Amino acid sequence: MGGAYDLRKSQEYQNINLSTHAILAENNLSNRRVYEYSGYAQLDWKPLPAWRVVLGRRFTQNELFGENVSSRGTLVYSINEKNAIKFIAGQSFRTPNLFELYFATPTKTVFGNETLKPETADTFELGYQHARGYFYLQALAYYSIYKDKIHRIKGNVTLEEGTLLNNVNVYTNGDEFIHCERLGS
Repeated sequence: MGGAYDLRKSQEYQNINLSTHAILAENNLSNRRVYEYSGYAQLDWKPLPAWRVVLGRRFTQNELFGENVSSRGTLVYSINEKNAIKFIAGQSFRTPNLFELYFATPTKTVFGNETLKPETADTFELGYQHARGYFYLQALAYYSIYKDKIHRIKGNVTLEEGTLLNNVNVYTNGDEFIHCERLGS
């Protein structure tokens, strides 16, 4: 069990001309802050000698984006001392950072986006593990569904006074996508 508190704070963000020490821009990041706290717990259970179950849950409260509960579970079957198969299912949650939310250049070429949503993912993994002497081999196959992934694109931005800027860099949420891969290590 545990907990965490995170205060993200930008007191100032300045672009400075080093030869004159003049402040060129603050990029809309001075005096920005957001807090987040979370609590989490994990249970490790061995119902039978060859089986192990690990379950975890995390509750997150973010000042701007509210609550989220993410879970993760692992089921491990030990074939013998050197070989095991594991199945993992989990969720993740990431809120936008201050840069992604608020950044704005005075040249009006890059913009944060205060309407961003948190990124989430649901991931499923199947793994085989083998140990031999000092060597460890692991093969994984995984399948992930990502929602609202934050990235920067060329797009249009409407300023507060109504001016429309075309083809500028802006942070946005992407469409849902699925990633599936087999890996070895």
